[in-house]
Amino acid sequence: METIEFAYVVALVMGLSEVLKIAGVYTKYIPLIGVLIGIGSSFIIPGISLFLGIMGALSANGLYSGSKATLKK
Repeated sequence: METIEFAYVVALVMGLSEVLKIAGVYTKYIPLIGVLIGIGSSFIIPGISLFLGIMGALSANGLYSGSKATLKK
C-alpha cells in the first residue's frame, strides 16, 4: 500500500510547490520547501516513513524540472 501513499506525497509536493510559486515565493527556495513538505507529510499521512517523504519530495521536484527542461527545447 506504500505506492499509493507515495503518489499522494508526490502530488502534494507538486501542487503546493506550484501554489507557492504563484504566491510569489522566490523560486530558488521551492525545492527546499518541497523537501520540508515531504518531511511534514511523513508525519501526517499514515504509512509514509521519513525516507519515503523525502524521496517523494525529491521525485516531485525532479519531475517538475525534467518536464520543464524538456518543454523548453
